[in-house]
Amino acid sequence: MTSPIERTVALFEMHDRSAALAQLGEWRLERALEKLDAVLADTLSPVTGGGHDHQIDRTPGNAEIVAVLQGVDRHEALGRLQTAIARFQHDTGLRVLSAWCHDDSGNRPLGAMFACAEQAMHQRRSEVLAEAA
Repeated sequence: MTSPIERTVALFEMHDRSAALAQLGEWRLERALEKLDAVLADTLSPVTGGGHDHQIDRTPGNAEIVAVLQGVDRHEALGRLQTAIARFQHDTGLRVLSAWCHDDSGNRPLGAMFACAEQAMHQRRSEVLAEAA
């Protein structure tokens, strides 16, 4: 029997991708997303003695990046990702929405974690739309 793994699933998504596409063009937007993906991956690179098993992924052409953070340092890792997102937004002028779901018990199936994070992202998008209205 495997022991429970405390986990956080985080989603990062380019806000108003169509406006960013109109502003930058497809090629420059894809380069910006590649840069964001690389920055986030570097942010999760193991530190000396780290030993964590975090993963981050983005499908080329997709404006959503998914991070699966596992272990006791996952909250700290999420904080580092949020700091990296803030720097990226400042440097590029592009807005990135973030949402996540935590499982402190380690008993929640990964699929349920993704669904929870997607629901949190839906809520975040609604909040941003309400702010703009």
